[in-house]
Amino acid sequence: MMDLIKRAVSRIFLHTQFIRFIVSILILVLLQSAAILLIKSISNQYLLDKEIDRLAYQNIDETRRFMDTLLNDIHSLTIALANNKKMSETVQLKDIDAMSDRFEQIGNRLLEVYVSSYSIDSIYVYYKTIGMIQSPIIGVKTLDELENVDWLTAIQQNPIAKNWFISTPVNGAQPPIVSLIQPIPLLGNSVDGAIIVNLNSKMLFEVPLVQQDGEQVWIVSPDGNYGFETDTGNPIPTDRFQLVSEQLRKGKESFALTMDDSKYSFRQSISPISGWKYVYAVENSSVRVVKGPLDMMVAAVMILFTIGTALYMYWTGRNIYRSIMEKDLELSERIQKNYPFMKESFLYQVLNDKKLNKQQLVHQFRYFGMDISEEGLLVIVFRIDDFVNFSRKYSDFDQGLIIYFLDKTIEELASESFRAMTYNSNSRDVVVLCSPAGPLDQNEFRIKALALVDRINHYVEQNLSITTSVGIGDVGTDASQIYVSYRQALLALESRFVKGFRAVIPCWELPPQKPLHTKLFDIRKKAEPELLKAMKTKSEIKACSSLVELKNALEQPEGYSLGLIQHTFWELLLVIIHRSAELGARPEAVNITEMYDKIMEMETCDHIMAWFEETLQGISNSMAPMEENAKSADVVQQIVEYIDNNYDKEISLGGIADQLGLDPSYVSRLFKNESGVNFMEYLLSLRIKRAKELLITTKNTVADVGRSVGYENTHSFIRIFKKYEGVTPGQYKDAYHRKALDVNELY
Repeated sequence: MMDLIKRAVSRIFLHTQFIRFIVSILILVLLQSAAILLIKSISNQYLLDKEIDRLAYQNIDETRRFMDTLLNDIHSLTIALANNKKMSETVQLKDIDAMSDRFEQIGNRLLEVYVSSYSIDSIYVYYKTIGMIQSPIIGVKTLDELENVDWLTAIQQNPIAKNWFISTPVNGAQPPIVSLIQPIPLLGNSVDGAIIVNLNSKMLFEVPLVQQDGEQVWIVSPDGNYGFETDTGNPIPTDRFQLVSEQLRKGKESFALTMDDSKYSFRQSISPISGWKYVYAVENSSVRVVKGPLDMMVAAVMILFTIGTALYMYWTGRNIYRSIMEKDLELSERIQKNYPFMKESFLYQVLNDKKLNKQQLVHQFRYFGMDISEEGLLVIVFRIDDFVNFSRKYSDFDQGLIIYFLDKTIEELASESFRAMTYNSNSRDVVVLCSPAGPLDQNEFRIKALALVDRINHYVEQNLSITTSVGIGDVGTDASQIYVSYRQALLALESRFVKGFRAVIPCWELPPQKPLHTKLFDIRKKAEPELLKAMKTKSEIKACSSLVELKNALEQPEGYSLGLIQHTFWELLLVIIHRSAELGARPEAVNITEMYDKIMEMETCDHIMAWFEETLQGISNSMAPMEENAKSADVVQQIVEYIDNNYDKEISLGGIADQLGLDPSYVSRLFKNESGVNFMEYLLSLRIKRAKELLITTKNTVADVGRSVGYENTHSFIRIFKKYEGVTPGQYKDAYHRKALDVNELY
């Protein structure tokens, strides 16, 4: 082994890889001890977390079951009060004299609830209509006579929801007051009053469960603003609660904090019943971790790791010297083989990343055979014209061959005038980077680049039977400006939409970029009604003045991008298609997917305008006069008569429109314009009207009445009836059929 190392070291001056390997192995061995300590630490932390999870589950589960039962009992009492018929009727009254006879009975009921739970401090009924409250202790008082009416804020902010509200007494000496607010009525969008139960927080949250040293179980309000200790019922000290509440608001179920110079672990659980949060806190040093087979397993793994490392060092060290020459040769061959791909990847990064280091770029360009001169460089982009037809005309193989020859032609001709390098990713663009071989000022550089483009375009058109449009970026001072010059060239190519094919567009001849304005949008909006009118009257589409104005705007050098222009025409076409359906256009005359693909293929202004005019003319020709479809009033009258005779069956607007041979959206608008309501509103109102008649005049059950008006599902009938009438069908029926006593019956 030593002989092998000596022979390997004797070749270090030729192969530094060997010494790197030896150093890495030595570092690996040194780090092994640190790895053992780290794994041991991770193992201990895992066991600690597992034990804390077990303790947290046990303590939180017991506390939560106890508190959920207590809070649920109080909640049930408030629901029973809110559901009390006399209570509901009383809070709706607006005359205090009419209410006074009921106060005594309500007070007795409140007193029963008050004495039923040891944690209830006080209980009120809030009468919103008269602005007063009633308590079993102090009777009926105005709000001004109460010391604490903080709960009123919660009712005003969210009147229809049950609220837990916590307030601090004015004197600050008493524990916080926990209030449960239950609206009256329980259901509906309006509130006539509320039940307010004030609970003594100390008595409420003092849980009779044993906690071990170092353990604490806290209860936190649903809004996260208050917390209480379960062993004493007192509020959590402010400094502790502020630390913990920040983590609770982030939704963390487990976290660790340092409190009182000790490290604590926390676990959080939210009650699905009450919404209160239960937090288990334990001092890490008080948790006893039982160590078991895991420690032995860690030791065994480390022993195996040591043995494996030693074997690896032996066998690798024995073979590395023999293979090092072969690896060098193989590496050289692979680099040579992958050179084109490495060059392509490098150029892609240079063109698309503006944060590259200038000095590194110069070295990398030199590696790939191009020196960047001090005069700078510029980027030229050649784009194949009418690429869609080019793709259809040639097979994939022929396309690749033509693009390859285009790339090589550009590189060869560019290299005659500049230090040049081309980039193509099998797309319609060939990018060439040019840097002068000798001194040139900016103007001379530009002129020479334009002359090169003309020579390349002439050669390509003669020999490859294709044409290209060219965008030229401006001269950059160094390699880091390639990104900017490339973007300028691409921006220049956007003008090809107006200039047409074979265009050569230097970026320095473009007008200054203006901020995007609404001129194009205003012209489009103006064109919509005029085009619709022309289609409706069967006029010539291309004669529309707004369309001519749109074309003139596009031909001005305003700097509109091709994407914006295509998007403008697409939005205008969608509006026309949507509105033409109302005018009687046949659906088969419109293929949205095909139209979108077509409009995105257009590359010049003349092409897109000609296609747009032809498409609109075709849609216009497919439209039938409105008189041939139906007279508005006659159609609506037929629909109304049909609904009146079939409201108790499953009918739909779509089915009616199909039968009449009309578009459903057109029928819907027609019905609302003529009747003032939409189809579904008319059908539902007719069903509810008939149901009310049956509930009053017959003894049929609610389910039978629902089926009689078209509702097989009784729950759906009850829900819709209550939405329209404010009461359920049963309540409506009872209101008109008052129950009475029969003297001949025993009750």
